[in-house]
Amino acid sequence: MRILSPPAKSLAIRAFCAVPGGEEPLFRSQVEFHFDEAAKHLLNARPGSLKNPDLLALIRAPKASVAFNLPLRRSVRPGKTAIEIVPAFCTQHSHHHTLPCYGCLRYDFDMDQQTAEALSLLYTITHALFDLPLGGAACGLQIDPARYTSAELESLTRRVGIELFRKSFIGRGNGFFGPELGVGSREMAWLRDTYAATLGSRDVDAVGSAAGKPMSIGGLEGGADAVGQGVVAGLKELSTRELAGQTVIIQGYGKAGTAIHRALEAAGCHVIGVAEYSSGVYDEAGLGYDALSAHWNRSRNFSMLPSSTVASNDAVTFQRCNILVLAGTEMGVTKFSARRVRCDLVAEVAHGGVTYQAETALARRGIRVIPDILIGAGANVAAYLEWIKGHRHVRLGRLEKRWNRDSLQRICDLAGGKGLPSIEEATEKTLVETMVQSEIREKCREVGEYATKTGVSLRVAAYAKAIQRLMAEQNEAGLMMMA
Repeated sequence: MRILSPPAKSLAIRAFCAVPGGEEPLFRSQVEFHFDEAAKHLLNARPGSLKNPDLLALIRAPKASVAFNLPLRRSVRPGKTAIEIVPAFCTQHSHHHTLPCYGCLRYDFDMDQQTAEALSLLYTITHALFDLPLGGAACGLQIDPARYTSAELESLTRRVGIELFRKSFIGRGNGFFGPELGVGSREMAWLRDTYAATLGSRDVDAVGSAAGKPMSIGGLEGGADAVGQGVVAGLKELSTRELAGQTVIIQGYGKAGTAIHRALEAAGCHVIGVAEYSSGVYDEAGLGYDALSAHWNRSRNFSMLPSSTVASNDAVTFQRCNILVLAGTEMGVTKFSARRVRCDLVAEVAHGGVTYQAETALARRGIRVIPDILIGAGANVAAYLEWIKGHRHVRLGRLEKRWNRDSLQRICDLAGGKGLPSIEEATEKTLVETMVQSEIREKCREVGEYATKTGVSLRVAAYAKAIQRLMAEQNEAGLMMMA
């Protein structure tokens, strides 16, 4: 047996990170820039809107942030094993709602502490903007999941779950996580099962310890489609043109990208390009969801597609289109690539998909960016609904189903009808879709009106409204201090 060293990557917090063409501030710095810009707007343009500006520093900083290592026994050759040390990072950003905190679980080789802190702040801002009673959190393992077997990933997931429970990041009233990059419903099932079988064995609400679970163990019907439904709702509200008929290019074709493709196609859009980490595909005639997703799921590449042009990620991303959807990872568009963007509107679904300086460059060219905390919040709304379902122990709509049908019958009778018309009954899936679409459209309208009235970007407007809500809650609750 031997010990494998951690990946050859510096874990030190740096001020900048390398990107093609030069350097950009780190992800955490990018998010903090946006926060500071919105705070400055509130202090200068709306004096008196913040009762206690000193609280801004408290709201901006994470509440708790930890790094730890997970041991994993791996087979290096027949009859020979080694122990690999896997770095893990976790942050709870805000306890302004006195818990729980909700955030993402990410498996990515580029994961580090500053990324966890950036993601947790974004989740806090998103939840405040949408008035969800949740704090923000994030957790990640510094691994490339494609290099690990299913058994190894299960071992890591269960081990990180134990560590999170021991550190009070998951559990009754503490917090819960949902899937993000490199993580799916399978990992969420392992996480929930680990908690329910160990420290949560006496917790009747253990099913609510993870979001994004399979339906068979308390998942939410329609939850996987929530991000796509949210994108369509946001584009309908903020696009200056009719959505049907617009051309779209999607960067990133994972869980979010495929859901967005499906929703946009149903809304009448023409998805003409899809870019992934290894390659991309472009077809002016349109890329059908069924054929493309089936091919991608089967081969994990875009080669051998008939009547389509296979090219590099960048070659597809920067083709001319009406809407560019960023559904990959952070820094999808940087200050060095912003000049190559050829679209009318950018939908930043991925957290930090457009860097601070890139957005400034796009604004000078008249290209609007719908920020991640607004257009990508469908998954957050769905996670909140799944958490409610886990604590109510009944699927959404089940208690009201009979009453709703009887109400429709009474309305039909009063109108002189002879029987109940053929109306689709509300299912959990339709209730989730309605809730997500309603929340996204309402907030997009609210943020859009604020941006127009004050002359700021959609991002500054969204951050400003979230900061105002966080400040109001903190001022009302007060601070517990020790002399």
